[in-house]
Amino acid sequence: MGARIEFPAHWLLLRYGGGQSQNLPENFTGGDDFLQQTRDLLELHLDKQPATLNGFAELFSQNPGRLKRTFRANGTSFKVELEKCRAKRAKTLLATSQLSIKEIGESVGLLDQPTFHRSIKRWTGMTPGEFRNRSRNATPANR
Repeated sequence: MGARIEFPAHWLLLRYGGGQSQNLPENFTGGDDFLQQTRDLLELHLDKQPATLNGFAELFSQNPGRLKRTFRANGTSFKVELEKCRAKRAKTLLATSQLSIKEIGESVGLLDQPTFHRSIKRWTGMTPGEFRNRSRNATPANR
């Protein structure tokens, strides 16, 4: 079967434009769980284009077909995990940051504003502006 070499996922910061000054996501666990590692890496590389299974397989040092089968064995897919990560980051940024809608779209890898608007509407049932206003006007107990 061959040797298996493992290294901390944060080392990937040093590849593809990351560097010593780039921070890990706040919820970074560094765990051994495949789905958690996937989510951690997606969070780190969400704004890199294009976000594809093949590109992600290269980051994960896996064959794309094998990675696809691993996702399936874990009851999910690359597309589903990518959407979850994008939705989570977009909702957090809309609720807590002063970034423009365009900047938030870019930070989640959706460069086209109409696509970002449709995605937010699908994820929340509201436009980005409506979601931002409701999130900011909600009390902490209602969030």
